[in-house]
Amino acid sequence: MSLIKTLIAALTLATASLGAHADAIYRFTGTTDSGSRTGEAYDGEFSIADVANDFDGSLALLSFSMNAFGQTYLLSDADAPALAYFAAGTFLGVDFSASGTGDPALRPIVTLMPGWFDPSEAYLAYDATGNGTEGFGSLAFERLQAVPEPTTAALLLLGLVGAGTLRRRR
Repeated sequence: MSLIKTLIAALTLATASLGAHADAIYRFTGTTDSGSRTGEAYDGEFSIADVANDFDGSLALLSFSMNAFGQTYLLSDADAPALAYFAAGTFLGVDFSASGTGDPALRPIVTLMPGWFDPSEAYLAYDATGNGTEGFGSLAFERLQAVPEPTTAALLLLGLVGAGTLRRRR
């Protein structure tokens, strides 16, 4: 009977540790609603370290990728540290800006801005002229299922194998 209790305790702790060590992955989509590129769709995804339910502040993005205007924008393209913002545990959006180099007509300057009170207020601003902000677009976010780190999954597997070995010896 103590083996069953041990297994239940091990599985409970392992399950709790999976969520604690996982990154949060978000997908976003949107469409421009003004400027010379009106009606163009864009999408992307980013990841951050998972946060507590009451987290208040900003957190650096771990990864970022966006497809917009026939271009791919990556975290390495950011002009400043890319951040995700939260208020009392509510995700508000992302602060990301990439001006790049070269002709903005070919690779527009993009900026993603978080909402003040709600993620529905977040938006994309872009400039395809090089003369300042030219147009805006909407943003919609979706949190994807967290992916556990490989070491956490390996530890869980090792614990289950160890428990099985103990049971076989008894």
